[in-house]
Amino acid sequence: MVLLRIIGCLFFLVFGGSTHAADLLKGKASFYGRHDSGGQVTAQGRRYDPNGMTTAHRTLPFGTRLRVQHGRRCALVVVNDRGPYKRGRILDLSVAAARTIVGPPMSIFSIASSSVQSGLA
Repeated sequence: MVLLRIIGCLFFLVFGGSTHAADLLKGKASFYGRHDSGGQVTAQGRRYDPNGMTTAHRTLPFGTRLRVQHGRRCALVVVNDRGPYKRGRILDLSVAAARTIVGPPMSIFSIASSSVQSGLA
């Protein structure tokens, strides 16, 4: 599974994704659902899966795929929820996504993100 995530990030680096400044997000991210075993319903209407590669964003369309990077580590995630609601944060990542890019999840960490594919609403 980790190998597939690495291959996905490498594929993105080689074959594209957005490089326009307007499509780049930089800021603080956090993770959510650490003590939640899943089952909560997301804003998209699906059950939250802490092992899924998902994220919450305030305004991006559901289904938008993002490449999220912290240092040299990256993860490909899909927007399926709304948030974060804490000032100064731009993404709330699932536990699995946070673990992929920062190892043991830290509370708040710096990220750079770019759109791979826009959602379909």
